Amino acid sequence: AIAHIELPDGMTEIPERMFAGTSLTEIRIPNTVTLIGAGAFNGCESLATILFDEGGTSSLTIADGKDAENGVFAGCEALTEIVFPERLIKIGSYAFACSSSDTPLLTAVEFPSTLTEIGLRAFNYQDNLETVTFKTGSEPLTIGEEAFNYATGLTTLTLSDNVSVIGNSAFFNTSIVSIAIPKGVVSIGEEA
Repeated sequence: AIAHIELPDGMTEIPERMFAGTSLTEIRIPNTVTLIGAGAFNGCESLATILFDEGGTSSLTIADGKDAENGVFAGCEALTEIVFPERLIKIGSYAFACSSSDTPLLTAVEFPSTLTEIGLRAFNYQDNLETVTFKTGSEPLTIGEEAFNYATGLTTLTLSDNVSVIGNSAFFNTSIVSIAIPKGVVSIGEEA
């Protein structure tokens, strides 16, 4: 069983479903990667550590999954924390989604200032997620529909000034009791 992988410097794309369902526990992603394909790490239940190399000049996209079975890191229950690089522009649909029967360990996420989109149900059923922080960027940021749907442990949310759209049910069924809406928000969906 493969536990630790360091991808080679210079690699630009991690193909769809490349490591899906493996017993991988740790992955190092070089700063040359610009696309992580749909389902690349889907169902890697033991994946506890994702190390993104610092630096790099090209934008990084975490691809859309058409459902939770194809989210890039969906079902990776052992993740406890993620530190995204300051070149990430998109977190695709279902990227870190779990199902209601999963027991995810993710407790905190800090999004970089470069982020412009969080897709549909990207963090669906991440019910141990407590703290979400957005660093202020220069480009408008869209938080997609049901992005944090059923993240029932979510109590602390710090939105950045560049958040412009909060989709329908983006924070539905969370434990947030108070939130400051940034002045740049132009649209808030139903049951957000």
